[in-house]
Amino acid sequence: DEIKTFDTLDLFGVDIFSGYVTDFNFYENMPIGGDYKLKIGDVLRVLLFGGLEQDAELDIDRRGHVVIEEVGSVQVAGLTLDDASKKITQEVSDNYYGTEVVISLKQIRAKQVFVIGNVHVPGSYTLNTFGTVLNGLISAGGIKDTSSLRTIKVIRKKNEIAEIDLYNLLIDGDTGLVDLVLQDGDSVVVGGLEKSASILGEVQRPSIYEIKDEDNLGSIISYALGVNAFADINNISIARILPSGKTTVLNPNGDLNFSLKNGDKITVNSQIGEKTNYFSINGRVRNAGEYTFNDNKVLGDYLNLERDLLESTYVGLAVLKRF
Repeated sequence: DEIKTFDTLDLFGVDIFSGYVTDFNFYENMPIGGDYKLKIGDVLRVLLFGGLEQDAELDIDRRGHVVIEEVGSVQVAGLTLDDASKKITQEVSDNYYGTEVVISLKQIRAKQVFVIGNVHVPGSYTLNTFGTVLNGLISAGGIKDTSSLRTIKVIRKKNEIAEIDLYNLLIDGDTGLVDLVLQDGDSVVVGGLEKSASILGEVQRPSIYEIKDEDNLGSIISYALGVNAFADINNISIARILPSGKTTVLNPNGDLNFSLKNGDKITVNSQIGEKTNYFSINGRVRNAGEYTFNDNKVLGDYLNLERDLLESTYVGLAVLKRF
């Protein structure tokens, strides 16, 4: 594996948007439940047979009505598909007794949303009725590596209705507000990255992580999926830039509640140090390996010339290396 340095680390999470298609029209082929709320621009198929014969595709107009020939105008926008079917059936029955009515949703109107701020292609995007915040971000090409993943705002009619922290999804697998279904005219606003800290060394996922005021050393280790088996939790060094511009190195001494600052560079050091007090036997012998050094023993205590030599061993020469 490539040896990680602070200069080679990337901001965690920005690649979540890569590899996705930006066309979400496959939702249009999904069955629509009876609880779907109709809106202006949707198209209903109205099939009448019996007393009155008719098969028509009807747009819901700007007033929220459909106009059924020989029956009249029926207000349906804002109603569920089931409620609209009952209402139309009642209107038809009042005028043409014995007429059977079958209502289905022929087409749903796309909605226009705005994805702006620190995204690759800010602008206006057309999503289907099921389009979520995540769909909008993907449509805009994803976020830049100088973006905040943790303070994404959704604005509806000049009011902020949600602030989304993508770490809930990326770290904990909680879709939460990421699956918030957008409405026509909503804006998704991605701000710039304000605070971050880097971590490498004996952790599972070295990276640059966005931090909030409440985050501490334990938080960022958790974001990095924890430490590995070689980590020395009591030997963590943090390089921090002082207001003077100079850099100091801090040691939290195992305190996971240690507060972090913007720009901190955290190194989780290994508990495996230099091997001491040992010697090794190598070459054409049966008991090659490392042994604990003991002042009171000699080579013959470890190497038996009759038992430990192989047929191919050359006994005329041995080399002793000492440092």
